[in-house]
Amino acid sequence: MSNKGFSLIELMVTLGIAAIVVTAAAPAMKSMVENNARPSEANRLLGALRYARGEAIKRRLTVTLKTNGSSKSWAEGWEIYTNTLFDDDCNITDERGYSAYSDTCTNERLRSDVETSSAIRITGDVTTTTHISFDKNGMLLPKPPTVTAAATAKFIICNHNTDSKGISISIVRTGRVSTKEVTSGNCAP
Repeated sequence: MSNKGFSLIELMVTLGIAAIVVTAAAPAMKSMVENNARPSEANRLLGALRYARGEAIKRRLTVTLKTNGSSKSWAEGWEIYTNTLFDDDCNITDERGYSAYSDTCTNERLRSDVETSSAIRITGDVTTTTHISFDKNGMLLPKPPTVTAAATAKFIICNHNTDSKGISISIVRTGRVSTKEVTSGNCAP
């Protein structure tokens, strides 16, 4: 008669070894997940920027990517609108007198993204504090109260628990978007 299957002792030894392997691998797995969160969020923001610019060119309208939520933080997610310069009644909403770059007042929401991972911090420079706009030619629009656009706009994406590595997303005046890895304390809160 042949025995097919495992004995109770063999099963217990196998489960014990599996538990040891899982316990040893957990810290490395956590580190891998945290390291992948930063590029993942950078790619998501990069995709939103490219989408906003493409829609501006396609629709021949100003398209704006703006912060989502009450704290005006990029970490709360973002929304993409045509003419976000206006509220529903077509009144200018920017407290600094941002003027319209388009003749229409549609305020159409094109896309909305949920908040980022709690392990990620996204900061914008003075050009990208709460929103960034592209004109009908895909060019980066100036932040009020200036009438000339900045040479570039920039976002930095970092992990909350580290301050040494991050990803920089730069948008030049022509609307071209690029990324690069940043180090040496650029992610310090």
